[in-house]
Amino acid sequence: MPLAVTNPGSTSLAPVKAAVYLVARRELILAAAKNELSARSPKYAAAADPVVEDRLSVLYAALVESLTARTLVPLLDHARDVATERFHAGYDLSEVQKAYNSVEEAVWSFVFADGSPERYAVVLPCVSAAMGAAKDELARAYVKLAASAHAPAVDVAALFRGGETL
Repeated sequence: MPLAVTNPGSTSLAPVKAAVYLVARRELILAAAKNELSARSPKYAAAADPVVEDRLSVLYAALVESLTARTLVPLLDHARDVATERFHAGYDLSEVQKAYNSVEEAVWSFVFADGSPERYAVVLPCVSAAMGAAKDELARAYVKLAASAHAPAVDVAALFRGGETL
């Protein structure tokens, strides 16, 4: 799936330019994302720092790879893999969405702090489009997994048979 950004000021090189920006600020953005995620998510706050750092780093690498290649395939593949892993590990979808949001929000913060309108027009649409697609894929994968995980049904007939009283 090609990464298309419909912005009058963007060019087909916009995703590549966005990737270059992200690579140059990788450590700063990931540190900000980790701090934000740890503050907002009890599940990630309880995880060891290296685990959280590694997970955010892999997500960031998939984002950069997708922008560089101008295709969403690496990021969407990553989202599906994360959905499967975190679903089976007992993470709620909202917890995992917070990880994706923390990366996106950290990028936004750094772009705005730079104060370059050109970067606003290039980096933000590319990152937001890519992360939006990834979060959508993540949610769809979670729903698919939840739908296939059959919870035991309540025996409604037994509720009305009588017998024991509460």
